[in-house]
Amino acid sequence: MSLSKKILKGTVTFSSGTLILTFIHFATAILVIRWLGIEDYGQLVLALSIYAIASMFLDPGIGGLIVSEVAKGRGGQQPGKVKLFLVRYGQMELGLGLFLFLSMFFASSLLEVFVPREVVLIVGVYLLFTGIKNIFIISFFSHTLYHYQVLLDVMHSIGRLILVILLLGWLKMGLFGAMITYPLSLMLAIVFILPFWLKSVSYLKKTESPKGSIFSTLLKDQGKFVVLLTTVKRVQDQVPVWILKGILGSEAVAIYGVAQKAFSFLFSFYRTLETTIFPLASEMISSQWSKVKEMVGRSMKYSLWISLLVVPVAWIVAPFLFELAFSEKYVTSVPVFRLFLLFLFIYSFTLLIQRPLFFALGALEYHFYCYLLSIGLYSLMLWLLISQMGVSGAVWALIINRVAIGYLQFYFIKKIKPDLKISIWSVFYFDTFDKDIFKKGWRVVSQKFGSLL
Repeated sequence: MSLSKKILKGTVTFSSGTLILTFIHFATAILVIRWLGIEDYGQLVLALSIYAIASMFLDPGIGGLIVSEVAKGRGGQQPGKVKLFLVRYGQMELGLGLFLFLSMFFASSLLEVFVPREVVLIVGVYLLFTGIKNIFIISFFSHTLYHYQVLLDVMHSIGRLILVILLLGWLKMGLFGAMITYPLSLMLAIVFILPFWLKSVSYLKKTESPKGSIFSTLLKDQGKFVVLLTTVKRVQDQVPVWILKGILGSEAVAIYGVAQKAFSFLFSFYRTLETTIFPLASEMISSQWSKVKEMVGRSMKYSLWISLLVVPVAWIVAPFLFELAFSEKYVTSVPVFRLFLLFLFIYSFTLLIQRPLFFALGALEYHFYCYLLSIGLYSLMLWLLISQMGVSGAVWALIINRVAIGYLQFYFIKKIKPDLKISIWSVFYFDTFDKDIFKKGWRVVSQKFGSLL
């Protein structure tokens, strides 16, 4: 299969899955927001923030490194190396999942200051099942089995929607019911996907793993930067929630959380392209650098084109959709959402291509240094701008921070690979390849959704 077909197939698969997931997540979010009061929803956001911070210890970026190495092993016809990395990663996730579950159990009385104790215990169970899910996701992703990866997420989301209707809508279980839907639906999805996962890795059953300390050497050389990078990034992503809570209270957290949730539905479509090219960049980096450069340039181009169409439409319809979906009490989230839309242009020009390239080039130390430099500036800007501008200040701080870190990261990539030259004006040029790829894309979409067109 050609590179363009791989990218197209992967992007369409993820986009189709994202479309389904978007509707499910959007419906679920509407029900949860409507059935929970502002105070309860603010506490749910805080509980999920605790989960997000704790989960960085569950997989502090090691999964992406494993995907990159397994893809290189597959490209180099080294099944033993593939088995070694998948087995070691699985052992690590199971051990860390159990450790975090016990940590939440013993820390629940301390965290009760922020959210109820029983909610913290549910966070612990959710972390345990997330570790198991990570094993499946990394295995599917590294083998470019995108359809199984999407299927797992779809089953998880469908299960949660059904549980939300039962536990919140019917049984009126409030915050406790909203939180327990996360681990319970994930457990059911894991049971469903298990046979497919066993089939996908069955070829490794009789494969001998190589001797030596390949896994530990990888963690020592690159893993330390991945762990530090992911820790800094995940903490940084949660900083706005806690500064908003400290300065403006739970209601401001809810307003920001609703705007961020709505934006995340839209942004998830953009991430499908980055997700598709991530393992392909590692697979081709050593022998097909010219194709990697072409893939990078066109990814930026297509992402920007989509942004030029999507942002104006989303800007106009936002007030109507927010009032329809979340009720009048969250109309104040509309200006915050509109600011989030500006981030799409920044992502297209800078952030889209950087993560796949840093992993493929094995230059994660530069990736880490950029985020380490930015977190102090970001935290200071959040405090100053939220104090002066309210909730909108959190988004302005994000935009300014991502512009700075994006261009700094691109500088380091150019330093490593000086021949990576991308003309800004090339993103506006529509060539023969673009025409062909759009024709092929329309053909694939027509085949998948032919009965609906």
